[in-house]
Amino acid sequence: MFPTFETRNIGLSDFNFVPQTQPDLVGDKNNKYAFRGTIELGGESFKPTRRFWHSLALFLNVQEKMFLYFTPNELISRIVQKKNDPKFRLTIERAPRGGPKLLSLSQQSRPMIDFDSAYELLQRYQVESTFYSEGVLMCSSKPRSGSSNLPIGPDLFRNQFTMSVPVDGLGDAKLHLGLLRLICLNGMVGMTNAFTSAVRMGKEPQHVLERALSTFDNEEGFSVLRDRFAASQRSWASLAEVQRLHSFIMKLPKTESSAPVLNRFQSLIDDCSARYGFANLSALTERRLRVLPATMRAYDLINIATEISTHHVSTPASLRVNGWSSDYISREFDLEDTAPELVEFKPLFFSAQRN
Repeated sequence: MFPTFETRNIGLSDFNFVPQTQPDLVGDKNNKYAFRGTIELGGESFKPTRRFWHSLALFLNVQEKMFLYFTPNELISRIVQKKNDPKFRLTIERAPRGGPKLLSLSQQSRPMIDFDSAYELLQRYQVESTFYSEGVLMCSSKPRSGSSNLPIGPDLFRNQFTMSVPVDGLGDAKLHLGLLRLICLNGMVGMTNAFTSAVRMGKEPQHVLERALSTFDNEEGFSVLRDRFAASQRSWASLAEVQRLHSFIMKLPKTESSAPVLNRFQSLIDDCSARYGFANLSALTERRLRVLPATMRAYDLINIATEISTHHVSTPASLRVNGWSSDYISREFDLEDTAPELVEFKPLFFSAQRN
């Protein structure tokens, strides 16, 4: 079930930032510069999101690290003194569970597409799946030329793209290339610039999105993505790459359903350490870790990440994992082309699936 949204035209002085006083009050732990606490507006308390802090910094024309040295109330008070009280548009999210959240601030004159209009548009184009996370509505669809089954080594993939549409007025829409591994339905979405195309919303965002959905194709981009997947199958993963993925995964929010997955992943890391007789990979230097092959290939690391993002974590965490995967595959692997003979790869590393 999707949340509901509302927009308000207000001034900076309408905010009252209330510092966190109790350990159980939820701040924005994903942003080290964020104010810890809640924000009062019109007699109601709201939880700020990362998009709120990012847009507030843009609106104040300061870097986010300024919140390390000044409280939001101090910054806003100074801005109001110099520029009176600038007005802006604020988008608020209200979900069935949890309190209301503040999404982004945007200029009142900036055209934006609201959630209902964006959702109706995506359904009209019969997209394959639709999901929402913190101010952004996303959908998976096929390119204009149609989806094709692409053999990459021993596995079969289907090409697709994901469109992300901001429904809170912050930023433009984006088109991300992706591949779906058919044997396990793990999908990777290219979140890095190498596999992303920006869609400038302009003055008529709905018309722009309609055109993008009906005309988008990128054969060259899909070809590059396919080549990188093929290269990952021919490359041993280095111990450094395994350790990086392990560190990243362990920082994801823990849930009851993800605990068995993390335990299984830890056992895979232990297998890599045992191969060289080390109890812990941290005993080796980064330089040494980059030249020692693990018991897995780079392709296995990608499959581990995409399996976790597709089946075992929430949508916000899934987007972060997709960001890691696309960044990893867009760079040269530490041990590229060191495993020329192809083998059969595991369909799944973890048995229990979330969905």
